[in-house]
Amino acid sequence: MPVDRPTMAAVHEFYSRPDARSAVKTPAAAFLLRHTREEGFYSFLKKEALRGERDAIRRLCEVSIEGSIRREETASLVRTLLSRIPMTAQAPDSGMDRLVRYLGELGDATDTDRLAAYCKHDDGSLVSEAIHALAKVNEKVALEQAKERLRLYATKAIPKEDFWWWYVMPYLDLFLCFEDRSAIADMNEVLKRLGTERDREEEIKLIEILLRFLKAEGAEDRAKLAVEFIRNDRVDPFFRKKLADRLIEEGAPPERLKELMADPIR
Repeated sequence: MPVDRPTMAAVHEFYSRPDARSAVKTPAAAFLLRHTREEGFYSFLKKEALRGERDAIRRLCEVSIEGSIRREETASLVRTLLSRIPMTAQAPDSGMDRLVRYLGELGDATDTDRLAAYCKHDDGSLVSEAIHALAKVNEKVALEQAKERLRLYATKAIPKEDFWWWYVMPYLDLFLCFEDRSAIADMNEVLKRLGTERDREEEIKLIEILLRFLKAEGAEDRAKLAVEFIRNDRVDPFFRKKLADRLIEEGAPPERLKELMADPIR
């Protein structure tokens, strides 16, 4: 949406004040970069990001992603910032998880090994971020990592209280959107273990929907099951769009996929 001149002038004034604090200059620079794409605003945000200022990192990455502004340079910046954080660091405290997510958005296939390394971290939330980031640059490797997580649960290699959030649930959307039928055997093993636990009706229902989807043949039937799945689970819009485009190409009626293409339901 275009911004009027008085608004641009007012924001520029805030940015240009000699006594302006970083808390004011950083959002102003991001706003101005988004609307002007000028070098000076990018350079300011990059300098602040290299100093470790998290707000600058977040705003610069978001503008680069959403506005396709100097994506390769920003990806290189993210790699530099990640290289400064020890692999043993705690993800939320270090900001590692957010940087991994940004690298998935900005990086390319050359980042496969870098992202795959985070898939072995002790923090289940970071592993989920890493596998989803990896799926945006190398889906084959990401799906193998996701299936390995399923097997850890199915073989009882982890305590059951951890399974749903860190070993199974985060990856169901990937099996759906990439239609990975090679995951069927692993999910059947997951169901066997689920059947031995109490109060797992909702989890069983979700996996059964996914299994029906993966076993369905017609594009229209798969479209119907895909919509049923997203009504019960959050799915990244990036992956939802890939699935919707493929189903439409195969003959599914676009009107059946309106929910799949809409903003996240919750």
